[in-house]
Amino acid sequence: MEEKVEMDVDIELVIGTLTILAEVTVVYVTLYARRRMSNPKLMKYMTQVCLAIVFLFMFSIWHTSVETLQLSESYGALLDVPPYIFLLFANVIFLYGSITILKMSREYGFQTHMDKIGPNVKKKEQDT
Repeated sequence: MEEKVEMDVDIELVIGTLTILAEVTVVYVTLYARRRMSNPKLMKYMTQVCLAIVFLFMFSIWHTSVETLQLSESYGALLDVPPYIFLLFANVIFLYGSITILKMSREYGFQTHMDKIGPNVKKKEQDT
């Protein structure tokens, strides 16, 4: 029975490590893409996404560390609180980012301008 517990911890360590590596990669790529942006509103959104991913990264590190080192046996429920705080902050930032995208869609969206765009596209197709 003890072998199964060790195997579960190893699988959790592997999954946790892969998750952490994926989150580091996402942060790196997001920051790289952000540097290439010229639109300040898109840059703001990408910063929000990156910050939310950092909180998910903190959650992953915390959770993987606690489970791998079996710290909950020593410290109990006290270690369960920080991951929820990390997730709360990540979700609040994602919500704020969603609101940012909604505002951008109103500014840059095509749905409200389709009556002007549609005839111009048809005219251009007929000309070619």
